[in-house]
Amino acid sequence: MTTKNSVLLMIMQSPGIDYNSLLNKCAANYSNVNSARAAMSRALKDLDVVGLLKRQGNSFFATDKAVVLARAEMKNKLVLKLNELVNSKNPHLDLDQIVSSLSTLIERSKHDARLLMAAKGAVDFSIGDLKRLRKRHEQLVSHLEYMDSVLKNQIKTLCQLDFSDVRKTGIEIAGGLMVKIVQKNRLKEFAIETNDEGVAKKIGQEIGLRFKKKSVTVKVQFAPKIFGLFENLKTHEKNSLVFFFPPVRVNFNDGVAFFSGPYSIVSSL
Repeated sequence: MTTKNSVLLMIMQSPGIDYNSLLNKCAANYSNVNSARAAMSRALKDLDVVGLLKRQGNSFFATDKAVVLARAEMKNKLVLKLNELVNSKNPHLDLDQIVSSLSTLIERSKHDARLLMAAKGAVDFSIGDLKRLRKRHEQLVSHLEYMDSVLKNQIKTLCQLDFSDVRKTGIEIAGGLMVKIVQKNRLKEFAIETNDEGVAKKIGQEIGLRFKKKSVTVKVQFAPKIFGLFENLKTHEKNSLVFFFPPVRVNFNDGVAFFSGPYSIVSSL
């Protein structure tokens, strides 16, 4: 909003406001009082020239012309947007915007009777329209609540059927969780994949095996060495690794570990 419009709005909201009070309001938007005074003086002069301002002693008032222009501005902006939203084909989809715009309109109108009159003449919807919108929204909320309860039960059933799930953890505790998987499932071996030749070489040297087609199968007795090596790898090196502890898969991405597998196992980690 330009300085001229800002000053005019302040005057319309506080008819008869004196110079010092107006200056105090304007000063909040400037680094110092002198800058505010200079800008306000220019704005008052411009408003006076175009017939939007009248003075009575040390008090300022907006002219009828200013009210008419304010009405047009409100219709072209806030009210026009409200008219468009409320009268759209699916206004319930824009309820957030409608409520927000109505809040702005109501608060502005509360503080200025003339702005209230302007808004009343500009709106292109009725209270009944808003009541119908609220009713439609209530029906939608009721439907969403029903669907939420259905989805909740479906999730519960999928858990009971042991469908796949994913748990995300910090990479700093991933080693301990992988040890837990090995021990709990009494695995005899597990597999490792990497597309980083340097990481493959480090692991190969640690366990005395070579990667074939970017993967290697490791006997469980080598797990402590592998997990110890894993803890000392750099983040980008860890990102290249994928562990397979049938039926759980573990991969990494920038400090986050992803454990994918049956719900019964993943949820217990």
